[in-house]
Amino acid sequence: MQDSNDEDRGIRVDGTLTLARITGAVPRQRYDGGLTVVCVDGRLDASTATEVRERRLHAAVGVGSGTFVVDLSDVQLVDATGLGVLAGTQRLAARRGRTMVLRGTPPRVARLLRIIGLDRVLRSETVRPAA
Repeated sequence: MQDSNDEDRGIRVDGTLTLARITGAVPRQRYDGGLTVVCVDGRLDASTATEVRERRLHAAVGVGSGTFVVDLSDVQLVDATGLGVLAGTQRLAARRGRTMVLRGTPPRVARLLRIIGLDRVLRSETVRPAA
């Protein structure tokens, strides 16, 4: 049996690659039928932006091809810096011929994207609850 620290060290647990823990946000990356999915939990703000952008999102864009999904289901806060990280990652994905899609965008984040017009640049999909 693996101890709880295994997740913090980036060890494969139950088929999901959990990347190293960072303060305030815990991105996880998995490959879902050829689809690259990075899950971001907690905060996506100035305190986590560099780590999330460079070591997680941009690194994952470089792996594979096709659609790249950023799952925001468990994000509690996104500030202006975090929005910049998402926009920059979308630009990088486009330059590499990939499409970035936001999944599970919390309503308050979706509203912020609409207010500032980023909803026209950052494509979101809605995950429908199971019937």
